[in-house]
This record gives sequence, structure tokens and C-alpha cells, in this order.
Amino acid sequence: ADPELWTERYHCPTWLDYLRQRNRSTQSERALHQRAMDFHLGPDPVRVRRMLERPFGSVRWKEDTPDRAANEVLPVTTAAGSGT
Repeated sequence: ADPELWTERYHCPTWLDYLRQRNRSTQSERALHQRAMDFHLGPDPVRVRRMLERPFGSVRWKEDTPDRAANEVLPVTTAAGSGT
């Protein structure tokens, strides 16, 4: 309905896969991204919004349904990855 709005949809199996895809681009991909950004018109910067979807079946439908993710403890790492 809005010719100024572009929607891209990506499916990544895990959050880590998404971060890898987002942060590891080649030099030619960065050049293509810059060429695309050069088409932007107007004084405001390009606005990017991301939406995360829960996998099917991950939503707790009842309060008494156990939340298995609540029992998982993920390791905390520093920027250097020392694991502290």
C-alpha cells in the first residue's frame, strides 16, 4: 500500500545465526549496501525496524505451563570473551 516502504524478511534458525549474518558482510556486499543507500531521498536518515517472531509453539498459552527457557542459564562473556 505504501510505495516508500520496503519489507525484507529473513529466517534464521537461531539468534546467533542472525547476528553472524548481520555482522559478517563481504566488501562487495558493503559496496552494494552503500549503492542502495545512495538512492535515499530526504533529510531524515534511513529508518530500519526489526521484528522478532517467536517460533511456532514457543508461546506459553497458560500461566501454569512450565517455561523451559526460564531454567536455562546462559554464560556471561565480556567483550574479550574471557567468560567472566
